[in-house]
Amino acid sequence: MDCLAKAIVIVLALLIGGCFGLDSDQVRICRMVPVALHDLDGTVAISATRAGAVAQSVEIAYTHTSAATGQSQHLISCRFGGGRWSRDRQELVGLTSDGHRFREANLYFLKRFWLNEPHAALLAPKLSRQEMSGVMELGRNAAVASQHVLAALPKIAIYAMLAPAYALIYGLIGRVNLAFGELAVLGGQGAILGAVATNMLLPDGSMLWSLIAAVLVAMAIASLHSALAGRLIFTRLVHHRGQAITVASFGLAIACMEYIRLAQGSGNTWMPPMLNTSVVLAHHDAFLVTITEGGIAAIGLAGVVATALIVALQTTAFGRRWRAVSDDRLAAELLGISARQVLLWSFTIAGLLAGLSGAVVFAHYGGIGFSGGLVMGLKALVGAVIGGLGSVPGAILGALMIGAFEGLWSSLFPIEQSDIAILAVLILFLILRPEGLFGSCGRNQNQV
Repeated sequence: MDCLAKAIVIVLALLIGGCFGLDSDQVRICRMVPVALHDLDGTVAISATRAGAVAQSVEIAYTHTSAATGQSQHLISCRFGGGRWSRDRQELVGLTSDGHRFREANLYFLKRFWLNEPHAALLAPKLSRQEMSGVMELGRNAAVASQHVLAALPKIAIYAMLAPAYALIYGLIGRVNLAFGELAVLGGQGAILGAVATNMLLPDGSMLWSLIAAVLVAMAIASLHSALAGRLIFTRLVHHRGQAITVASFGLAIACMEYIRLAQGSGNTWMPPMLNTSVVLAHHDAFLVTITEGGIAAIGLAGVVATALIVALQTTAFGRRWRAVSDDRLAAELLGISARQVLLWSFTIAGLLAGLSGAVVFAHYGGIGFSGGLVMGLKALVGAVIGGLGSVPGAILGALMIGAFEGLWSSLFPIEQSDIAILAVLILFLILRPEGLFGSCGRNQNQV
């Protein structure tokens, strides 16, 4: 528990020290401006893109080359309206070119007859040689394959943090809690509340403070609900034989789904994705291999959390108690270990993991619907089954495999069939190797 908390704090501290902050939509709009300011027969090469001196602004340095005027250096500053969560965040409200401020009439005509036209985005300058300096060049097939792998990283991170939650509980009671997907949705909704509340309290604050608040609130809400479910439901059913726990967890999942729907309404709540600026890693001619800052943060957070969880289970007092109860609950209780307390702590930690996965969904995709936890939870469960439900490291590895498989399928086959393919993989594993790749071949000692 302590290792997990310290790991999360380290990752957040690294994010604070980073250079995140540019809004990719605002950058896209500002990059369309230089072409409209010069002769279309010339060329525009952007040399630098950075955050402006004031909030909600972007500065772009570029070089314009034409036969009539030769080569000249320019700097524009685009200022956008509203806050970071406002609908006006993509509304250009001010423009300065080489120190000269645009008048309102000129800005109106620029937006009306250029920025709102669909061909303006096509004429926007691509990355210049100066911006591409130091970027690795790949062959066509390698570049396409790399882009598909990078696009799958956020989903891999989500599954890698959600799958161990299933393994933590199954290892103790031999049954699956089917409500972790909905707990992740609760965490995602909590992340939205945390981010919005922080933005209201600190309207001029860094987006990173909103991100930190979103993660902390998501973890708190999901872990609280998970701990309450463990105390009020699962500890009362742990000694019941049959499928009482599985049925109860399914009922809990439906109750959480309706709980979220009643709280937020049947419509989905979406926010602008955080850390959505693209980072160019490689290219092949005009094809760019990119990953968003949020994708980098998500996979980094998942790696640190997964490593911390494995280390904690191997080295801490809680980890030793968890392994003892998982191996033989009766023998552990005879030695003075409270299996009930271990189960309650496991539910709390599993809730933290679900909350983190929900926060990543919010930060990367902008939100999650009240019913989105069902499919997300099932996919993470498939990863846990593949790796072995009784093994936390196996569940993490299985989650990595299922995330990579989903990304590979989406790149080769129709994306709408990916869920069917994943569930087909689950069926095959349940038939051919129900214990998973790293699960115990024997019957779980604690199965009821």
